[in-house]
Amino acid sequence: MKKSEPRGFARLIGQDEAKARLKEALEKPGASFHLLTGPAGSGKRLAAKLFAKALLCERPDSDGACDVCRSCQLFDAGTHVDYRELVSDNKGLIPTADVREAIADLHTAPRLGDRQVISIDGEQLNEQGQNALLKSLETPPSFVAFIMTAASEQMLLPTVRSRAVKIRLTNRTSEELDAILLLHGVRDVTERERAVAYADGNPGRALTLVADEAYPELRETALQLFFRLPTRRLADLLTEDAGILKRYKDAGGSRLFALIEVWGEQIRDALVMISGKDPRDSTENERLSHFVSDVLKREDAALRLARCQTALIEMKRALGAHGSVDTVLAHTLLTLRKELHV
Repeated sequence: MKKSEPRGFARLIGQDEAKARLKEALEKPGASFHLLTGPAGSGKRLAAKLFAKALLCERPDSDGACDVCRSCQLFDAGTHVDYRELVSDNKGLIPTADVREAIADLHTAPRLGDRQVISIDGEQLNEQGQNALLKSLETPPSFVAFIMTAASEQMLLPTVRSRAVKIRLTNRTSEELDAILLLHGVRDVTERERAVAYADGNPGRALTLVADEAYPELRETALQLFFRLPTRRLADLLTEDAGILKRYKDAGGSRLFALIEVWGEQIRDALVMISGKDPRDSTENERLSHFVSDVLKREDAALRLARCQTALIEMKRALGAHGSVDTVLAHTLLTLRKELHV
């Protein structure tokens, strides 16, 4: 890390409440399990990395890791022996065998300091993998810290999420997004303003938008497709709408994934609205209100929307594993229509 760059939790711009809770956690001894949630691009994985590094640091302070001790240097090099990050295979899932292997070594004492940290992408754990973790989450050794990330806690089994200290990352203000873009070297004011305008408070999306002048059109297409799902005719869904999605996939997988993220945002905000709260970060309140009114015409609206979230996650996994594009798109659209149609 360059000396001019911020250190520790200061690298996570905004998120004052989340950072305060992570700093408090640093001072608490014993085993821990923290679940960091937020949409893709919200910074939850950065927060998890900063927290893990601080837990392992030899001289952490209120700002997090010192960045200069041997432990910090090993962490930055990806060679820290007391840190393990479970990653997915080519099917987009963390193999259950890898989970079992990781927890089999839990009772081995840390070799460098007094902590052992395991970081897990909860979105890449299937039910078997989550169940394999349960006993270790219930009774971990006193020196083990689990850090898990996920877009939503609803993506995890109740038995898993009930054991976690939950910290949610929220959308950033326009000023915070602008500061993030500056930190990443975006000097052009016009580029920053355009990215902030369409990012919906999401740093990852803002960074993508800097190099993507076509995003406004993509976003509007995504919103039109999504908000007509409750009333869309099946034939039109599987021909016209599936064809639009396939063209975005053919133009590059990242284009379709960006469209899926827009859908995921609307489902998240619809769940907030159904709970009686105001999705203050949403830029689509008028269309969203009409959509929610349609969804509420059937029972179990929140449960059906949660199943839609799962369907989108499974769609990304299947496409990432090079599944048949036509089959994956048709299956996902049919699932969403089943849950949302009125």
